[in-house]
Amino acid sequence: MNKYFLEFEFLTKPPSLNQLLSKGWKFRHFTFLKIKQEILNKVSGHKPTSPLKKFQISITRHAIRTLDFDNFVASAKPILDSLVMAGIIHNDTWDLINHLSVDQIKVKKNQEKTIVKVEEVND
Repeated sequence: MNKYFLEFEFLTKPPSLNQLLSKGWKFRHFTFLKIKQEILNKVSGHKPTSPLKKFQISITRHAIRTLDFDNFVASAKPILDSLVMAGIIHNDTWDLINHLSVDQIKVKKNQEKTIVKVEEVND
């Protein structure tokens, strides 16, 4: 049996925790909606037969400026929520995520993107 694997990239840069806390709820709401819609469009047609119950996720942020660790991990929230909404993963609770890998790469202005990899893990 083949394990499910999905890799995609999107151009909307998830905001840092500091950005989210300094803005109002409207900024958070519309930023999350934009990210979620972009991800839902990217993964459309690439769903597993049923949402993954055990998986590992890798998120690589290509940006002009790197974030400190806690800000980067917090910026992953709309990504994980989108994967749940899309039916890729069952839930984003800690006990279902086998491994969460985050990385950042400094790039020039027109090269910003986020790459997400989701891989099914056997129990």
